[in-house]
Amino acid sequence: LHQKKLKYFGVCFGYQMLARALGGKVVQARQGWMVGVKSVEVHSSQDWMSIDPRTNSEHVSASEGAIDLKVNVISSHQDQVVSLPANGVPVASSKGCPYAMFVVGDSLAGIQGHPEFQTAYAQPLLESRRGLIADDIVDAGILSFGKALDSQVVARWVIQFMKKKLLSPRSPRSPPS
Repeated sequence: LHQKKLKYFGVCFGYQMLARALGGKVVQARQGWMVGVKSVEVHSSQDWMSIDPRTNSEHVSASEGAIDLKVNVISSHQDQVVSLPANGVPVASSKGCPYAMFVVGDSLAGIQGHPEFQTAYAQPLLESRRGLIADDIVDAGILSFGKALDSQVVARWVIQFMKKKLLSPRSPRSPPS
């Protein structure tokens, strides 16, 4: 994907796989399981991270072209990226997860959380992991499901990222030998 400049946006394990495949480091998080709704703070906004002014999220805002962002995303992971691959640019972090989002060039990106998860899916999934995950961590995760999610905002970012044209065109395929 990277050599062919094909677009890829990794989510959770796909994000970890991307980092590792390109030389980054993925390890079991020191604090263990990170579950529930986590606030992801964007430090390096990308041009595909525009905000729709119709968003009704209280903590997502855009002002005069600048983006001041914290988005709430469901997390469910025990491993995380602790060092980025060469040319990896950190985009966002969350408490306990310094690289919650990163990009490599204009063709590869990913997020540690699960923007595709909704509470109705994630809560029973988390409940089913009691025994695997300590009760106090499960309970805290379930309490966090009362927070508003920004899944639509992050989904829009993924779509805008995938639609964005690459800066350099893909190299033509070599003729068969």
